[in-house]
Amino acid sequence: MASSSALWIALLATLISRWACTLSFGAPARQQPISVVRESAGLSISQQAPKGTFELSGKEKRLASRLAELGKKGDWQSARQLYASYQGSAVPVLTAAMQAAYRCARYKEAAGIYKQLRRSGAIVDKVTLLVGLKIFGKMQDPVMVDTVWAEVTERGFVDELRCGACIDAAAYMGDVEQAAAVLDVMLTRKIGADVYAFNSAIFACAKAKRPSHNAAMYLFKSLLDNGFSPTIVTFTNLARAHVKASLEQIQHVRASMKEYGIPFDQVFAESYLNALVQGRRLVSARTMQPITATLADLPEREGRLKEAQSALLEIQADNVELTALCQRFLKYAQQAGL
Repeated sequence: MASSSALWIALLATLISRWACTLSFGAPARQQPISVVRESAGLSISQQAPKGTFELSGKEKRLASRLAELGKKGDWQSARQLYASYQGSAVPVLTAAMQAAYRCARYKEAAGIYKQLRRSGAIVDKVTLLVGLKIFGKMQDPVMVDTVWAEVTERGFVDELRCGACIDAAAYMGDVEQAAAVLDVMLTRKIGADVYAFNSAIFACAKAKRPSHNAAMYLFKSLLDNGFSPTIVTFTNLARAHVKASLEQIQHVRASMKEYGIPFDQVFAESYLNALVQGRRLVSARTMQPITATLADLPEREGRLKEAQSALLEIQADNVELTALCQRFLKYAQQAGL
């Protein structure tokens, strides 16, 4: 059930933690990025410009199609050569080039194409604005995200796709209040809120400069109250947001995950370990002394390390291949006699 907008956002804002944290845990294993999950669910940026909106020559249609194809293949070099040879200003062609750059993780170049398009004075459509939200979210540019979102709102383009893109952008930037505000729009207007939107909003809690497990758990409760089923990504993001939580609060995440019957994976394992050691870097060395020194003043040290060992052994017993980092910790725990 949707909540009152102002009260819902205000309450969530009060839950945002004041703890600062720098995540230096090392490169984790990868779950599918939000963009990949959205694409597989039909919620990607692959939306085409509405037919009849723009007049394109046959050559421009083929060019836009080829740019889209190269973007999906990750071949930015070929796409850039095609784009560089184009002297026109058709919005669908430039949007296709911008989207290809985005797909190839060339965000700076994608942003350059977007700004070039806007400087031309052409009237862009909602597809261009969608890609713009994606680009500037990845670049963690709050000014441009706010500018694009304001135009989306003013022109009446607020829908499931654009809301999802804005929440994703807020998540990349760690902007909990923005993610919550857009999620509230989706719930209030009944325009397609889903578990992916909640997962992104929870991820914003983890990415914030002051990660907030309180805000993350509030969003998790709202996810359940609105009738959605949590996923492995939900619990992974919850674990990430608990990097400054107490041992008991972190244990509650794993207990809830087991309650909902969600299978463990590598990414959750590493994120859970990260939360238990408060994001401290477990360096690789010939001896265990550096790890011992790193964890010497860890709050609730004994309980946290035993919980980490217990969780990783349980996950390993479920036939999950642990990452090198998790294996390193288990070796340390064994040598330390935990």
